Amino acid sequence: MSKTRSRRVFLAAGPAAAVFASLGAAARAEALSSDPIFAAITRHEAAEARFCAASTLTDEVAAEREGRAITPADEAKFEDAEAAYDSALDALLATPPTTKAGARAGSIILSASIAAVP
Repeated sequence: MSKTRSRRVFLAAGPAAAVFASLGAAARAEALSSDPIFAAITRHEAAEARFCAASTLTDEVAAEREGRAITPADEAKFEDAEAAYDSALDALLATPPTTKAGARAGSIILSASIAAVP
């Protein structure tokens, strides 16, 4: 593994769910269709899920408990997932919100991402 990640990084996208929950149905639909930040959040969440799944493949303790070896294919999946996660996070942080709901979601994600930096 080339990078060490804090568990806070994995929690960075979680608060966006609170933003969606606080919006009314009409505002949520408008924000989802018009603000690019929400598409970036969705891409980031998908990349994060893929990264978490790939992380379990290269977890030495889990592999030992399960009686399996970590293969080069597992390492390759992890590296691909890590690159996709980094790319999605960079894109998310570079995407400016265009609605109030998007600004709120973006500020929550940015705050969580900054808090995750060691």
